[in-house]
Amino acid sequence: MQPNRNYYSYKGGYPKLLPDLIPTESGNYLTNDINLSEKILEDNGYIKIPDKPKTSDRFSYVTWQDGNWAIKEMSDEDKQNVLNGQWERIRLERDTFIRGVNWRYERHARLERLGLQQIDNIIELDSYIQALADLPQTQNEPFNIKWPYYQEPENK
Repeated sequence: MQPNRNYYSYKGGYPKLLPDLIPTESGNYLTNDINLSEKILEDNGYIKIPDKPKTSDRFSYVTWQDGNWAIKEMSDEDKQNVLNGQWERIRLERDTFIRGVNWRYERHARLERLGLQQIDNIIELDSYIQALADLPQTQNEPFNIKWPYYQEPENK
């Protein structure tokens, strides 16, 4: 028979899945199967717990407190750490974008040295790179970044 896969709190402790063998108050063990009733579990200190709530707020978290789930607001320091971490991720992604187009500068310089027709508009490319470089200073919300866009030149 299938074991019970709900979460339970033992005497108010942090919710866990029931083990296959559940210790009882008397020192015996119960078998975790479909026939195990909630009443028997409650009599032995196990209370079924509702699913952990979710929070969409970036500055709150869910914790187990006094036998219940509780949603708490982060401290100002923790909020700042979340923001700093997000800005760091933005900078890493920005740097990846910049590295991803740097080869175009090398191609532009090579074509110029050889006197061949240019493929990239270097002014547009410079504007794109500068917009990426300025990104942390020009955006207020690190969770809703408006990324600059570079129009790829058509193959000539």
